[in-house]
Amino acid sequence: MRLPSGPIVSATMLAGLPDRLRLARPSSNGTGASAAAGLFDETGRELALCTEADLHNAVEGAIRLAAVHGVSPHRCVLAVTGRASLPIVQSAVLARFPIVCTTSAPFGPAVRLARAANLSLFGFVRCGGFNVYTGPERIEGMPPLERPHLPLPASDARRPARSEVGPLGLEPSLPA
Repeated sequence: MRLPSGPIVSATMLAGLPDRLRLARPSSNGTGASAAAGLFDETGRELALCTEADLHNAVEGAIRLAAVHGVSPHRCVLAVTGRASLPIVQSAVLARFPIVCTTSAPFGPAVRLARAANLSLFGFVRCGGFNVYTGPERIEGMPPLERPHLPLPASDARRPARSEVGPLGLEPSLPA
């Protein structure tokens, strides 16, 4: 299953989603034990938010909330705390959400599925920037990647494209 193209989102909006998830987690100021998943439209408006002890349950909860409230998935961003595992990306693809952003690194199989399904996957979304793993065309002003990216072993010094959002706007740097 391949997802249709679109929507186009701002890098600034995308980079701000983890802060909104962190504020929603009830234990984030205590133990940090809960996970959060949220659905946002292309402008950053919150459509659904779910917190659970397990990230996969939080994702499924956000998807259920969206379905119950009639949210159209085609223009949504799924933002999650933690890593994008294969089951999380599978859930996003099956629910037809075109963009997933995570506060940490995605797993390799999740990146491969995202690429095959035309899902945009952004990791390490925090501190005003993010890494682009698949689908840079859904970020406003982001040039296409020069080569496909697969997660590399820790010993490999190359990195995926990193987008920095500064006062001058989007300033992407591509891997060497």
